[in-house]
Amino acid sequence: EQAVTLDDLQALGEASRLAWLLPPERLLEHLPRVNLDQTVAARFRSGQAVRSAGLRPGPARVYGGDALLGVGEGNSAGELRPTRLIASG
Repeated sequence: EQAVTLDDLQALGEASRLAWLLPPERLLEHLPRVNLDQTVAARFRSGQAVRSAGLRPGPARVYGGDALLGVGEGNSAGELRPTRLIASG
């Protein structure tokens, strides 16, 4: 009941089509969340590695405020490197 074919989706109006689309966060819920302040988030969005307190090694979903920035990979030194970024307009 939570799926629709591409043909059916294309036949819908824009508002109905958008109602079927899930936010990207749904794909990343299994990853730990890392919140960055505005300054650090800007560096992360530029592709730079950043430091984050309490970071665990491995992948994490990364936020700047309430906005999902993408996925980063943490290491044991507390460094978070961007691996996939979400384009922002």
